[in-house]
Amino acid sequence: MLKDLTTVQKAVLVTLVAVIVLSAAAVAFRRGQSLPPDETAPTARAASPAAARPVTVQVTGAVLHPGVYILQNGDRAGEAIEAAGGVTSDADAAGVNFARRLRDGQHLQIPHRRSTPPASPRAPVSTSSTSRPPRPAPPPPSAAPSPVNLNAADAAQLARLPGLSRALAERLVAYRTVHGQFRRLEETLLVKGMTPAILEQARPYLSL
Repeated sequence: MLKDLTTVQKAVLVTLVAVIVLSAAAVAFRRGQSLPPDETAPTARAASPAAARPVTVQVTGAVLHPGVYILQNGDRAGEAIEAAGGVTSDADAAGVNFARRLRDGQHLQIPHRRSTPPASPRAPVSTSSTSRPPRPAPPPPSAAPSPVNLNAADAAQLARLPGLSRALAERLVAYRTVHGQFRRLEETLLVKGMTPAILEQARPYLSL
Protein backbone atom coordinates (compact mmCIF):
# COMPACT_ATOMS: atom_id res chain seq x y z
CA MET A 1 0.00 0.00 0.00
CA LEU A 2 2.96 2.33 0.68
CA LYS A 3 4.05 1.81 -2.90
CA ASP A 4 0.83 3.39 -4.11
CA LEU A 5 1.47 6.59 -2.05
CA THR A 6 3.16 9.52 -3.62
CA THR A 7 6.33 11.01 -2.27
CA VAL A 8 4.44 13.90 -0.69
CA GLN A 9 2.02 11.55 1.06
CA LYS A 10 4.86 9.47 2.40
CA ALA A 11 6.50 12.58 3.85
CA VAL A 12 3.28 13.63 5.52
CA LEU A 13 2.78 10.16 7.00
CA VAL A 14 6.31 10.10 8.43
CA THR A 15 5.81 13.52 9.93
CA LEU A 16 2.58 12.44 11.62
CA VAL A 17 4.23 9.37 13.10
CA ALA A 18 7.11 11.47 14.42
CA VAL A 19 4.69 13.95 15.97
CA ILE A 20 2.78 11.16 17.68
CA VAL A 21 5.97 9.60 19.06
CA LEU A 22 7.26 12.93 20.36
CA SER A 23 3.91 13.76 21.95
CA ALA A 24 3.80 10.41 23.76
CA ALA A 25 7.35 10.92 25.01
CA ALA A 26 6.52 14.42 26.28
CA VAL A 27 3.44 13.18 28.11
CA ALA A 28 5.42 10.39 29.75
CA PHE A 29 8.15 12.82 30.81
CA ARG A 30 5.64 15.19 32.42
CA ARG A 31 3.95 12.34 34.30
CA GLY A 32 7.30 11.24 35.68
CA GLN A 33 7.97 14.71 37.07
CA SER A 34 4.53 15.06 38.64
CA LEU A 35 4.63 11.72 40.47
CA PRO A 36 4.92 12.12 44.33
CA PRO A 37 8.01 10.63 45.98
CA ASP A 38 7.74 7.13 47.30
CA GLU A 39 6.67 7.53 50.93
CA THR A 40 7.74 4.01 51.76
CA ALA A 41 11.35 4.66 50.72
CA PRO A 42 13.62 5.37 53.69
CA THR A 43 14.86 8.94 53.93
CA ALA A 44 18.02 9.82 55.77
CA ARG A 45 17.46 12.63 58.22
CA ALA A 46 20.32 14.43 59.74
CA ALA A 47 20.26 14.45 63.50
CA SER A 48 19.52 17.79 65.06
CA PRO A 49 22.68 19.38 66.48
CA ALA A 50 20.73 20.63 69.52
CA ALA A 51 19.51 17.11 70.36
CA ALA A 52 23.05 15.67 70.39
CA ARG A 53 24.58 18.54 72.35
CA PRO A 54 25.30 17.69 76.05
CA VAL A 55 24.06 19.90 78.88
CA THR A 56 26.17 21.26 81.73
CA VAL A 57 24.45 21.65 85.12
CA GLN A 58 25.57 22.56 88.63
CA VAL A 59 24.34 20.53 91.61
CA THR A 60 24.74 22.00 95.11
CA GLY A 61 23.16 21.70 98.52
CA ALA A 62 22.36 18.45 100.30
CA VAL A 63 24.23 16.08 97.95
CA LEU A 64 27.30 13.96 98.62
CA HIS A 65 29.48 15.51 95.91
CA PRO A 66 28.39 19.03 94.89
CA GLY A 67 29.85 20.26 91.63
CA VAL A 68 29.41 20.80 87.88
CA TYR A 69 28.38 17.80 85.77
CA ILE A 70 27.99 17.20 82.02
CA LEU A 71 25.00 15.04 81.07
CA GLN A 72 23.15 14.05 77.92
CA ASN A 73 20.50 16.30 76.44
CA GLY A 74 17.13 15.03 77.66
CA ASP A 75 18.36 13.77 81.03
CA ARG A 76 16.28 14.45 84.12
CA ALA A 77 17.07 16.13 87.42
CA GLY A 78 17.23 12.75 89.13
CA GLU A 79 20.13 11.70 86.91
CA ALA A 80 22.05 14.87 87.77
CA ILE A 81 21.50 14.23 91.50
CA GLU A 82 22.64 10.64 91.06
CA ALA A 83 25.79 11.87 89.30
CA ALA A 84 26.46 14.05 92.36
CA GLY A 85 26.41 10.96 94.61
CA GLY A 86 22.77 11.21 95.65
CA VAL A 87 21.16 13.20 98.44
CA THR A 88 22.50 13.27 102.00
CA SER A 89 20.67 12.01 105.07
CA ASP A 90 19.59 15.54 106.03
CA ALA A 91 18.26 16.46 102.57
CA ASP A 92 14.73 17.81 102.24
CA ALA A 93 13.92 16.08 98.94
CA ALA A 94 10.14 16.32 99.27
CA GLY A 95 9.98 19.47 97.15
CA VAL A 96 12.51 18.38 94.51
CA ASN A 97 11.12 17.36 91.10
CA PHE A 98 13.37 14.49 90.07
CA ALA A 99 11.56 14.13 86.73
CA ARG A 100 12.24 17.69 85.54
CA ARG A 101 14.15 17.83 82.23
CA LEU A 102 17.56 19.47 82.49
CA ARG A 103 18.57 22.64 80.66
CA ASP A 104 22.08 23.71 79.77
CA GLY A 105 23.49 25.96 82.50
CA GLN A 106 20.85 24.94 85.05
CA HIS A 107 21.56 25.11 88.80
CA LEU A 108 20.00 22.41 90.99
CA GLN A 109 19.88 23.38 94.66
CA ILE A 110 18.88 20.51 97.00
CA PRO A 111 17.72 22.04 100.31
CA HIS A 112 18.74 20.75 103.72
CA ARG A 113 16.13 19.70 106.24
CA ARG A 114 15.63 22.36 108.86
CA SER A 115 16.63 21.27 112.33
CA THR A 116 14.11 21.77 115.11
CA PRO A 117 15.48 24.20 117.71
CA PRO A 118 15.77 22.72 121.18
CA ALA A 119 12.94 23.55 123.51
CA SER A 120 13.76 26.09 126.17
CA PRO A 121 13.96 24.58 129.64
CA ARG A 122 10.89 25.13 131.73
CA ALA A 123 10.95 26.07 135.35
CA PRO A 124 9.98 23.19 137.63
CA VAL A 125 6.37 23.33 138.74
CA SER A 126 5.63 22.45 142.30
CA THR A 127 2.91 19.81 142.64
CA SER A 128 2.13 20.63 146.24
CA SER A 129 1.17 23.83 147.96
CA THR A 130 3.79 23.41 150.65
CA SER A 131 7.48 22.85 150.15
CA ARG A 132 8.93 19.52 151.06
CA PRO A 133 10.89 19.31 154.29
CA PRO A 134 14.65 19.26 153.83
CA ARG A 135 16.33 15.92 153.86
CA PRO A 136 18.31 15.11 156.97
CA ALA A 137 22.04 15.51 156.65
CA PRO A 138 23.96 12.27 156.22
CA PRO A 139 25.62 10.98 159.37
CA PRO A 140 29.25 11.91 159.81
CA PRO A 141 31.72 9.25 158.73
CA SER A 142 32.71 6.87 161.43
CA ALA A 143 35.95 7.60 163.17
CA ALA A 144 39.01 5.83 161.90
CA PRO A 145 39.91 2.75 163.94
CA SER A 146 42.69 3.14 166.45
CA PRO A 147 45.99 1.41 165.70
CA VAL A 148 46.34 -2.00 167.33
CA ASN A 149 49.32 -4.15 168.20
CA LEU A 150 49.45 -7.06 165.79
CA ASN A 151 51.10 -9.26 168.42
CA ALA A 152 48.64 -8.39 171.22
CA ALA A 153 45.25 -7.78 169.53
CA ASP A 154 42.59 -10.47 169.40
CA ALA A 155 40.60 -11.47 166.34
CA ALA A 156 37.74 -9.04 167.11
CA GLN A 157 40.11 -6.06 167.28
CA LEU A 158 41.88 -7.07 164.06
CA ALA A 159 38.59 -7.59 162.20
CA ARG A 160 37.72 -3.89 162.72
CA LEU A 161 40.69 -2.79 160.61
CA PRO A 162 40.24 -1.92 156.89
CA GLY A 163 40.61 -4.91 154.58
CA LEU A 164 40.67 -7.55 157.34
CA SER A 165 37.73 -9.92 157.53
CA ARG A 166 36.79 -11.89 160.63
CA ALA A 167 38.13 -15.13 159.13
CA LEU A 168 41.42 -13.54 158.13
CA ALA A 169 41.81 -11.98 161.59
CA GLU A 170 41.33 -15.39 163.20
CA ARG A 171 43.97 -16.94 160.91
CA LEU A 172 46.42 -14.15 161.86
CA VAL A 173 45.89 -14.90 165.56
CA ALA A 174 46.26 -18.66 164.93
CA TYR A 175 49.50 -18.13 162.99
CA ARG A 176 50.86 -15.96 165.79
CA THR A 177 49.99 -18.63 168.35
CA VAL A 178 51.81 -21.36 166.44
CA HIS A 179 54.82 -19.45 165.06
CA GLY A 180 55.29 -16.75 167.69
CA GLN A 181 55.08 -13.01 167.38
CA PHE A 182 55.42 -11.21 164.08
CA ARG A 183 58.77 -9.44 163.68
CA ARG A 184 57.76 -7.58 160.52
CA LEU A 185 54.38 -6.71 159.05
CA GLU A 186 55.34 -8.40 155.79
CA GLU A 187 55.31 -11.76 157.63
CA THR A 188 51.51 -11.57 157.58
CA LEU A 189 51.69 -12.39 153.86
CA LEU A 190 52.51 -15.97 154.93
CA VAL A 191 48.96 -16.30 156.31
CA LYS A 192 46.42 -17.75 153.87
CA GLY A 193 44.18 -15.03 152.40
CA MET A 194 46.54 -12.15 153.19
CA THR A 195 47.54 -10.18 150.07
CA PRO A 196 49.81 -7.15 149.53
CA ALA A 197 46.73 -5.02 148.80
CA ILE A 198 45.06 -5.98 152.10
CA LEU A 199 48.29 -5.36 153.97
CA GLU A 200 48.58 -1.85 152.51
CA GLN A 201 45.02 -1.06 153.66
CA ALA A 202 45.65 -2.26 157.20
CA ARG A 203 49.28 -1.09 157.53
CA PRO A 204 48.46 2.41 158.95
CA TYR A 205 46.55 0.76 161.82
CA LEU A 206 49.02 -1.99 162.74
CA SER A 207 51.99 -1.83 165.03
CA LEU A 208 54.43 -4.38 166.45
